[in-house]
Order: sequence, then structure tokens, then C-alpha cells
Amino acid sequence: MGHDVSHPQCGVALPTDNGSFGIVGINEGRPFTTNPCISAQYQWAKGTPYGAGVYLNTSNPAPGGAGYWPRSGSQDPVLCIDARSTTDAGCTYDYGWHAAANALSAAMAVDRGMTQHTWWLDVEIENRWSGNGMSNTAIVQGMNDYLRSHGVAEVGLYSTGYQWRKITGGYTASTAANYRTAWKPQFTPMYSLDNAPLWLATYTDSNAAKTMCTTSFTGAKTRLVQYGEDEGGFDTNLVC
Repeated sequence: MGHDVSHPQCGVALPTDNGSFGIVGINEGRPFTTNPCISAQYQWAKGTPYGAGVYLNTSNPAPGGAGYWPRSGSQDPVLCIDARSTTDAGCTYDYGWHAAANALSAAMAVDRGMTQHTWWLDVEIENRWSGNGMSNTAIVQGMNDYLRSHGVAEVGLYSTGYQWRKITGGYTASTAANYRTAWKPQFTPMYSLDNAPLWLATYTDSNAAKTMCTTSFTGAKTRLVQYGEDEGGFDTNLVC
């Protein structure tokens, strides 16, 4: 088991128990921000027996967002037809692409070896999602494609079944072809999301977490299950 930490744990003594790994948030809760404690927290995670992982936040602020939003008719890197739309999948893909680029730049400033770890995309309803399932999933796809094409060894997905369905409209291995067909006029995914490893969010305790290892919100294998806080107030994660 191991722990995950991010900006809410800034200034807090990090776990020194028998945790085997640490996962550190790159953002300060939303895209195009940086966790002010990423450097110290990453050094802590690197010192655990199995080393570090990282995660970054996702959202869909369409039809515009702080940090970046494409222009109508631009191809940056894929075609954004109508930047005023909340459901233009090309525009949201571009947003995800640039959000991932911003996160990777922040990570490289800390440690250029960070690309060797698994990067988890945090997909939760707490952040803004103003599009539909197709455009929301395009953001996640854009982030995945940027990271994989820029040297990140592996990208995984963090969510719950309920939140994933509500945000993506039910993207799974069996429905992925429908999404690719809908996106085809504007882009073709570079790397599939179908088989990305999964990290299931927040269950009550380790026993409940163990029972969730055989579940999946996309059809891919679940690798980690997060469960309740330990005595120090840190989220704990079970390796399946």
C-alpha cells in the first residue's frame, strides 16, 4: 500500500509509516495550476521503496478557460470548429493537450525523470464539466495523447464508476469505437484509453478496497484502489 498527497498536504509532515509508494499531485486542484509543494512532495515519494507516481487534474471549462482555449478554425493540434461551443470535441481535445503540456512542463522543472512514472488523470465531478460525454472524453484523450507522445511511460485513469459515466457518458472498451467515429471529422486518437490502468477512488477501508479490485469502469484492469484516511489523515491506496 501507499499514499497520495497534493496541495492540501502542503506544510504537513508526510507519512513515514510502511507505505511502499507515493503519488503526488502536479496541479493545485485544476488544470493550468501547479501544486506549490510538488518538489518536496515528489522527493518524499521518490524515497519510498517503490518510488513515485504523479497525477494531474482534468476539467472541461468550455467555451473558454483560464490558461488556454483554442480559436475557431484553429488546428492546435486538431481542428477546433467552434470555440464558442461547449460540445466541440476538437476544441476540448486541444484544451486537454495543452493542459497536459503545462503539467509536463511543471513536472520537468522538478525532475526530468518524472516521465518514467505512471501519470494518473484525475477525472472527478468536483471540477467543472460543461460539455457532453463526447467532448468531455476528448479532453481526457487529448491529455493522454500529449503525455504518451512526449515520453510519459504510462497514463492511467483515476475515478469512480459513477463519476466516469456521468462525465464521459459511458466510455468503455465496448463503446470506444462510437467515440472514435464521432471524433473522426476532427481527430483520430493517437493512443487508446481502452486499456489504461485504473485507480478507483475512495472506499471505506482496506477490506472494502480488496473487493473492488475485480471491478472496472472501462473494462481495463484495476491496479489501485484508494480507501479511507490513515491515522495521519492521508489517503491510502491498495495495490490489486
